[in-house]
Amino acid sequence: MKGRFLIPSMLLMLAVTGCTTTPLPEQPRAQVMAVDAGAALQEAALMFADKGYVVRYADADLGRIDAERIGRPAYRVRLEVVEQGDRVLVSFSGRRGSQPIDPVSFDPLLAELQARLGRSP
Repeated sequence: MKGRFLIPSMLLMLAVTGCTTTPLPEQPRAQVMAVDAGAALQEAALMFADKGYVVRYADADLGRIDAERIGRPAYRVRLEVVEQGDRVLVSFSGRRGSQPIDPVSFDPLLAELQARLGRSP
């Protein structure tokens, strides 16, 4: 009797565990800019709002903004600003649904942020 349920239950467990995968890591797109970190964060938050994103989290001390554009699937974008002397490293990363967004897709956001800050790309 025990053996009769052992094989089907093992097959079921194997099938269920085979479906779980580790999500791919997000790859950031970064660029160094000669701007103030606070100004970059403030302008980025305005840029996200203008593009229809909802800013879910913003922390100037951490230099981070998490924004989401509602849709199917949703876009989740993270902006991080790290001070490096008189410059800042600005990086975008994100996901579309459960998949990471190709880093090259963030080039227009980087270019627009530079333009808004009065810097040429």
